[in-house]
Amino acid sequence: MNESAPAPADRRYDFRMLPIDRIDPPEVAMRRSMDDRKLADLAASIREDGLRQPIGVVVNGDRYRVSFGHRRRVACEMAGERMIPCFVYDSDGDAEERFKIQENWLREDTNPAEEAVYFKHQLENRYAGDILRMCRALGVKESRVNDRLDLLRLGFDDVFDALQRRKISLAVAKELNKIKHDGYRRLVLGDAVGEGMTSSAVQARRIQIERQLAAQAAGSAAGDAAPPTSEVPIQSVDRCLLCDSAREPNQMIYVRVHRDCLSVAERAKGAE
Repeated sequence: MNESAPAPADRRYDFRMLPIDRIDPPEVAMRRSMDDRKLADLAASIREDGLRQPIGVVVNGDRYRVSFGHRRRVACEMAGERMIPCFVYDSDGDAEERFKIQENWLREDTNPAEEAVYFKHQLENRYAGDILRMCRALGVKESRVNDRLDLLRLGFDDVFDALQRRKISLAVAKELNKIKHDGYRRLVLGDAVGEGMTSSAVQARRIQIERQLAAQAAGSAAGDAAPPTSEVPIQSVDRCLLCDSAREPNQMIYVRVHRDCLSVAERAKGAE
């Protein structure tokens, strides 16, 4: 803890409205790239309601330099703002960079699952189920709201829980929700959490599962007309291949095995 820092009761803030054309960019910006679409959305929000979170600047001669909030300054300029709310600090290299790091590293973005719960609450309790009215009132895009609500409306509880606990990403959650078979979804979810699978990896696994289930269904529909085969039927994903138990399904993993190898393993298991 910094012993020279003032106690909270003694801390003073130098807050000013400054002309935006007197504020220079940071010497070295931590955020070098900016998402053009999100930047345009921020500018539109500022144009509509103004900037709701001040930026931080340091005194730089007769001008100022951005310490934190560089992206907000850019968006304000795009929105046509001439004045911008600022916290002003004396020039201090260490403090300037400390503020920059705190702004970028200590901030935690909202979680898509948390957004889903929030939008559902607002929709049901304030807007009587009228999504368009809620979106207009809150200034959010209908596509984003529906995207989040679909996590609750069309998704599965186990996937939503993992997303809410930040164990998987939104893209991975969307792919997992497309796996309708409970057993397979639990297995792939376990792998996604344990191995940090990407959405493309989950998608590939999902496609493989769909093909396997389709082939299994086709074989069942053929019945007695199906040609004789020595292949071992696909085992239930709800039971362990080795101990033949259905306990702790969340601890199971998805494995690929040759059918002839599986036949050998089954015979060896039966001989014990």
